[in-house]
Amino acid sequence: MMMAGLVLAIGGVAGVGMLWASQEGEEGPAESDAGGEAAETESAPLPEGKDDTAAAEAAEDDTSEAAPPAEPSTTESRPKVLPPAPAPARLTVVVFPWGNVWINGKPEGSAPMNNKSMKPGRYRIGAGQGSPSKTQTIRLRPGQRKTVQFDLTQ
Repeated sequence: MMMAGLVLAIGGVAGVGMLWASQEGEEGPAESDAGGEAAETESAPLPEGKDDTAAAEAAEDDTSEAAPPAEPSTTESRPKVLPPAPAPARLTVVVFPWGNVWINGKPEGSAPMNNKSMKPGRYRIGAGQGSPSKTQTIRLRPGQRKTVQFDLTQ
C-alpha cells in the first residue's frame, strides 16, 4: 500500500516537472537566452494599456489549456473487498423444571436448547409451559457463548 503511494507521488512530481518544462518552452524566445540565464520577464515593463491582472489572467488561460486530462482514480478501479462476516454466537437455554423456549416471540421447541448458532445481536428469550411466562432480553456478540436459565417454580 505504501509502495503504491510512493509510486504515485513520484509519478505526480515527474508529471508536474514535465508540465512546467513544456510551459516554459511555449513562452518563446524571451527565455532562450544564450547563457542559460533566467529571463527578466518580471522586471520588464508591461506594454501600454495592460496591467498585472490582465497578464495574470492570460497566464492562467495558458496553463489550463496545457494541463493533461485527469487520470481516473486508482481507488475506483479496485475491486471492493467486503469485511468478513461476524462469527456466529452460541445460545443455550435451560428451563427448570421443564418448559418451551421462544426467541423473539417465535417458538423454538422444548428446553433444554443447547448451543444454538445465532447471529450477533439483541434477542428476547421467553420460557414457559404452553406460552412464555418469563422473558429476558439478551445481547449476543460475535463468537460469544451464552447460557440463559429460567426458573418457572417462582
